[in-house]
Amino acid sequence: MKTPIAILATLVLLYSALASPSTNVDLNVPLTSNGDGPIFYLDYSSFKGVNDETFVEFYIQVSYNELQFIKKNGRFRADYEIDFAVLTENDSLIENHVSVDGIDLDTYSETQSDNKARVMLLGYSLAPKIYKIIARVTDCETRHSSVLEKVFAPKEYRSRQLISSDVQLSHKIEPAHNGQPYVKNSRYIEPNASRVFAHGVNPDIYIYFEVYNFAYIPNCENSTYTTTISFFDNAGNQIAQLNRVKEKPGDTCAHSMKFPLQKFKSGEYFVTIQVRDGLNGQVCETSKNFTIVDQPISVSEVTLNKLLY
Repeated sequence: MKTPIAILATLVLLYSALASPSTNVDLNVPLTSNGDGPIFYLDYSSFKGVNDETFVEFYIQVSYNELQFIKKNGRFRADYEIDFAVLTENDSLIENHVSVDGIDLDTYSETQSDNKARVMLLGYSLAPKIYKIIARVTDCETRHSSVLEKVFAPKEYRSRQLISSDVQLSHKIEPAHNGQPYVKNSRYIEPNASRVFAHGVNPDIYIYFEVYNFAYIPNCENSTYTTTISFFDNAGNQIAQLNRVKEKPGDTCAHSMKFPLQKFKSGEYFVTIQVRDGLNGQVCETSKNFTIVDQPISVSEVTLNKLLY
């Protein structure tokens, strides 16, 4: 069963450290749109779904200063439309989401901010094959649009071998409360589509990942697994490593950890997570890149839009 979700949030993020828009980017880095409308950024994470499908979370991020605000009833208002579609290789429509979001601000200076953004999460269960994604953001005042189009293939979880989800990078992971968005395995996981982190307001970088298909035998003395988390700079030099041995909770587990940002200088990095099953010796590995900058980042309150079924 396919269960699409759509969640909106308002974030305060740093965009000046991001690369300029380019069409020659791959889905292993955040994607940037092109056009004369609002420039936006897109990232995604894949997790094991049901019935051998892959659950993919897409994160779409639009900066305030990319939108046209108009003064209305003493405040400043901007409206923009998001049109997101998943298609087959032959352009048959699989999923589509269209919505209009509005932002109301009190001052003109807020409308010019380049470190505040609106973020939408769209989640779909997809069979593991090749798709096209087309995302368009249109400013409702200027009617100018920016578009992103890319071919991608969700990670496949049909194998019964040990395998991990994508790594999700976050400014904040904490125990979830009732009614909160962005919740997985009882954890509130704040999206960070840009994968940019900064020294200052947020002292830590958080990671989340899931591991599937452990060889699990209750009360077996070898029912442990070892997780090795390694950080590398852009040149491939290892700068930190952590090893953890834990009892298996079952044939699947979810991990969330935080690491202090002061251990990292400004620059480009990637994290690699390797998991070894203590019972059968199987190993799986996954990686994701990110950026560290000096300017502080903070996050505002999130607001739940609605769930779509």
